[in-house]
Amino acid sequence: MSQDRNNTDRRKAKRLPISAEGMLTILVPEETFTPQVVRCVATDISMSGMRLKSYQLGKNDYLQMLKGLRHAKVALDLPYLDAPLQVRAMIVWVEYHDGTGKDRQEHCVLGLSFTHRDDSVLQRLEYVIDRLTAESGSARP
Repeated sequence: MSQDRNNTDRRKAKRLPISAEGMLTILVPEETFTPQVVRCVATDISMSGMRLKSYQLGKNDYLQMLKGLRHAKVALDLPYLDAPLQVRAMIVWVEYHDGTGKDRQEHCVLGLSFTHRDDSVLQRLEYVIDRLTAESGSARP
């Protein structure tokens, strides 16, 4: 897992800005066999993944995530949906922020790539993406 987010040329789906609260479950079977559940906020989203921020993740969590890819589940309260969207993902990158920046609070930012999506999840996600795209006035690729 890398801190370097210069993978934008490999990203095919356009990410749209969003602010959606939810719960992130990080699966860490080799550590405790108990998932870690934290509150999070999605800051951008696409059909292939999203960026999340969590103030409940700190430096030790960051160091643990650097040891390898992590499976995750996310339940997000997205606009335009009547129930939370639940999706599985891989945490593909993570950044640690020590609280000296503009947020003034320790947190982690994570890049997730969606996995194991069924048709109903894809349809709900596409609906949200289409509505966000219409709001921003740009076309979805």
